[in-house]
Amino acid sequence: MFLVYYCGHAERASDGELILTLADTTRKQLEYTGLRMSDLQRAIMTSRAQIRVLILDCCFSGAALPSVLGNDDADAIINAARIEGAFILTSSAANKTSNAPPGEQYTAFTGVMIEVLREGIPEGPETISLNDLYTALDWKLRARNHPAPKRVNNGTASEIALVRNNAFDPRAKAPDAGGPAYMSLYSQVADADNEPRSRIIALEEITDKAKKGKEDFRIALTIIATNTDLPLLFQINAIYQLSLLGEVPAAVAGLQTMTVNASAEALEEAHRTLTLPSSTQEWLEQLKQDNWNAPFQRYQRWHMHLTDADLWGIHMARMMRAMRLDINTCIAAVDQLANVLKDTDLAISTVKGLRRDGSFTHIEHEALDDFLRKLTIT
Repeated sequence: MFLVYYCGHAERASDGELILTLADTTRKQLEYTGLRMSDLQRAIMTSRAQIRVLILDCCFSGAALPSVLGNDDADAIINAARIEGAFILTSSAANKTSNAPPGEQYTAFTGVMIEVLREGIPEGPETISLNDLYTALDWKLRARNHPAPKRVNNGTASEIALVRNNAFDPRAKAPDAGGPAYMSLYSQVADADNEPRSRIIALEEITDKAKKGKEDFRIALTIIATNTDLPLLFQINAIYQLSLLGEVPAAVAGLQTMTVNASAEALEEAHRTLTLPSSTQEWLEQLKQDNWNAPFQRYQRWHMHLTDADLWGIHMARMMRAMRLDINTCIAAVDQLANVLKDTDLAISTVKGLRRDGSFTHIEHEALDDFLRKLTIT
């Protein structure tokens, strides 16, 4: 294994590329005295090691990802990485700044990494892989309100044992490879490569355990609510569940990642709209009072036969609008439902539900109609 770890300050060059500052780097001559990410990348790629690992803990370290994988030589780099193995772990996204808590000996990222390597992962495997390390870092950093790490893996490097797990208990019958159950389930929800249904089931299990009063799972809901890397509907679900659990500040914090109009009142409105009246007629009247186009009824029968998907779409549309989400955010959420969570039918039903909202302008309704056409074509 060839591992490069850098902890320090980074700047952006005039072309946007990440430059790692060195002992003699000066701001005036940054591009001549610093180390360009592309130069480091080339040096790493010349190594004969089968496993190559780059760990960066610095401001804008997430910018290393497009630098390594998004330039003109991206195909060649990726192909080489697939053959030899490459894993990149950074302390923040490309557009975010890494954290260095005042008075601490280490940055948040490095401090937590040292903590995991020294103390290990309870209920985890005998050895800690790079994936295990990432999962533990992601959980701990988000739980402490620090920038979340990023990773790119183009080979088998992620499963290679990095160190022994100091928290490993050989007496445990079947240690969970993902660590504690709450961390493992959260990892399943957060893993974009995981099958959508598995992600949804993991989220449902977290919610169920949080409702039963298990604190670690409630924290998992809090992390999901503010994790903007997740599908919006995952966040919305976590936000709503937190509000039902009485965790209103945490729910509002999650909602603030989606709208400037986040408030406890918006959460109360969402709860009202999802609390169904005792009869269908009362629900239809509620829709009309809220300026929503209610389905027609004739002789106590649906004039339009509403499927379960239709009803789900109406309820989801109502919840998003009650939470003060604008048209663009609603469309983005539905787009993710179709393309990330792979459920076009529910996406279509949700757009149809949104079209019933009478508060949208004519232009906004046209935007919904255009989006609906795209969904039905695909």
